[in-house]
Amino acid sequence: TSGLTIEPSTIQIGESVTITIAVSNVGGQAGSHLALYKVNGVTEDEYEVSLEPDVSQTITFEYIPTESGTFIVDLDGLTGRITVLEPASIDVSNLVIDPESLMEGESVTISVECSNVGGVSGSYDVVLMIDGETEDTSTVTLDADESTTVSFDVSATQEGTYTVEIGDLTRSYTVNPQEPEPTPGGIPGFTSESVFM
Repeated sequence: TSGLTIEPSTIQIGESVTITIAVSNVGGQAGSHLALYKVNGVTEDEYEVSLEPDVSQTITFEYIPTESGTFIVDLDGLTGRITVLEPASIDVSNLVIDPESLMEGESVTISVECSNVGGVSGSYDVVLMIDGETEDTSTVTLDADESTTVSFDVSATQEGTYTVEIGDLTRSYTVNPQEPEPTPGGIPGFTSESVFM
């Protein structure tokens, strides 16, 4: 046996690896050979091949890992390594509302920090919910161990208290009514005519 190949050698959970080896009959008579394929010392599969003298054959196995980590492949004493990466996992934290109290007609900035705590790059839809309704969405793509801040600007058109949700995070902000414009030269509670009188 010779020529062990593992392709690809670095994958994600659920992807497949193709493992091949060449078996050659270097003797003078026909014969059979049982090839054992092991991962981390556990036999995963076997294949019996019968060959005429001076004949070679390639044997192929497929492996689909169900967990992350490093796996040692042993095929008839030839060894190789498979690295299985953690899938992308985007963590959303630090929900900030600025300001938390504002006037009608002003705008509020809502931001969160997104971090990819997985082993490979991945995308995530950051969905801004206000009072249970989708207000806006932003898609971020992050490499492994990369972080970024996602911000939304929302106009305050009506007074009231609003609940903000992004992922599992919740905060609120309050929109206050605009102060009435004072009457030029007037006295509160009196019309200009009564003041003149």
